[in-house]
Order: sequence, then C-alpha cells, then structure tokens
Amino acid sequence: MVILEWDNVADLDLSLRIEPGDYCSLDTCYWKNCKEGMSPRPEWDSSSGFTSGDPMLEIDDQNGYGPEIIEVNDLAVGNFVVAVHHWLSDSYIFDPTESLATVRVYVDNELQFEESRIIALSELWEVVLVSNGEATVGFVPLSIMQAGWFCNEQT
Repeated sequence: MVILEWDNVADLDLSLRIEPGDYCSLDTCYWKNCKEGMSPRPEWDSSSGFTSGDPMLEIDDQNGYGPEIIEVNDLAVGNFVVAVHHWLSDSYIFDPTESLATVRVYVDNELQFEESRIIALSELWEVVLVSNGEATVGFVPLSIMQAGWFCNEQT
C-alpha cells in the first residue's frame, strides 16, 4: 500500500507506474484510470479483469491534505515507480504554490519506506523505485523532480 499526505489544500496526485512504462497510460495507476468502476484499467497480472494483482486508487483526495491511497494486494514481481504530481487546477490562482508531501510505502501492513519533500505547482516527484522480487521487496530512493510536468505532454 502507498499513502500520500500533504500539508495544505492543494491537489496532489499519487501514482504507481510499472517499469518499464509510461505515465498517463495503463502502465500507471493514477486518478484518471485506476478508481473503482473505471474502464479500461491497469492490468498488471496475467488474469483478466480486476484481480488482487492489479492496482486500485482507493482514495483520490481533491480537497487537500490527503490521504491518497494506492493498493495492490498481490504485487507482481517487477519494478514500480511511486510518483507525486502537484496538480495545476483550473483555479490555480488560489492553490498553494508549494506543498510538503509525505509518501509512505507499506508491505504486509508494515511501514517499509517514508520520504517527505517540498513539491511545487506542476512538479512531478519520482519518489522511490520499488523492486518486488520473488522473496524480498527493495526500495531505491529516486528524488527525481520534473518541473512544469503535464500529463498531456507525455508520450
């Protein structure tokens, strides 16, 4: 389970991307394709339809502070990138220009990774690479920032 919380009324968005993969596609679980009832949705296991191996955006908080939660009950073997986007809303002149975001990653209900940082309007923060092996889960902090990021400009 991945949880995002932040310190103000901004709209931050949590995503989980399978590697190799593209943002703004079915490679990524995010607000536009990963909530209950949406179709098509990310399919990350070999079973058709929504199964315990597929991601679900459990909570999409649009009013600030969070949490946003992505859950995958049976994460497939592979690499995944956790990212946060500071959404530039239509009413951006009223939005905070910076937010202190905290991301926590839990495995079997135990906290395994946590990181916080300031993220500015329209930035994408690639937080951590999660490497899920046959017997272990590893974490490589990324802290990669992309300024002026918008989903419609990605390939």
